[in-house]
Amino acid sequence: MNEAQTEINIPHLFRCPISLDLLEDPVTLTTGQTYDRSSIEKWISAVSQTEDLCHVLGNSQKLVHEIVQVVMNQNSVDNDEVSTAAIKALSALSSLESNKESLVKCGAINGIITYISRCENGKKINLAPLAMATLKKLLVLESGKEALVNHVNGIETLVKMVFKVCNQECSESAVGILSIICSDFGSAREVAIGAGVLSQLLFLLQSQCGTKTKTKARMLLKLLRSKWSEESMQV
Repeated sequence: MNEAQTEINIPHLFRCPISLDLLEDPVTLTTGQTYDRSSIEKWISAVSQTEDLCHVLGNSQKLVHEIVQVVMNQNSVDNDEVSTAAIKALSALSSLESNKESLVKCGAINGIITYISRCENGKKINLAPLAMATLKKLLVLESGKEALVNHVNGIETLVKMVFKVCNQECSESAVGILSIICSDFGSAREVAIGAGVLSQLLFLLQSQCGTKTKTKARMLLKLLRSKWSEESMQV
C-alpha cells in the first residue's frame, strides 16, 4: 500500500474554518463555532473598520474576554502581529458607548495596564499610546475608574509613563488619565504621590515636551497640591 493510499482524511471539525489548517489552539465562540486562536487574532487585525469589528463581535462577551486575555498573555506581547491585533481590537470596541461596560466587565482595564506595564519595561512602546488612549476612553464609566484605582499596580504604572523622553504622546495621556483619577479618588492621589508623580511632573515641565502636555502637567500639579492642602487642613 503506497503513501497516497494510506493518507488519512482529517474531518473538517478538526480544521479551522478560517485557515483550513489543523486546530492547534482552538477557541469556541458563543455561536458554537470553533476557530484556531492565531487565526482569530490575524482576522481581528485585518478588520480595520470599527463598525465592521463591532458588527461581527456583536455582544459576545466571551470573545471580548478572549481579546483581553490575548493582551495580557506574555507570548502575545512578544508577538508584534498578535499584540497589534488585540490592542487595535480593544481600541475599536471602546469607540462605541454600548461596548464600554462589557469591556470593563471582561477585564479590559487590567489587560491594558498589564500591557502598558510591559511597554514601560522596554517592549512594544509603539503601541503604548494607543493602549493608553483606549484606557482613557473607558474612564468615562465609574466602573472603569474603580477598576483602575483597584488595580494593584495601576496608578504606579501610569506614574512611570508621565516622563517618557522618547514618547511625548504617552506622557500626555498619562497626565490626562492621572488628572481624571486623582480628581475623584483620594486614595489614587496618595498612591500617585507615593510613587513619585510630583518629581515626574517637574521633570516633564523641564523637558522639551509640547505646550499642551506642559499645560496638563501644571494642572495636575495644581490639583495635587490643592487637594493635599485641603486634606491636611481636615486632619
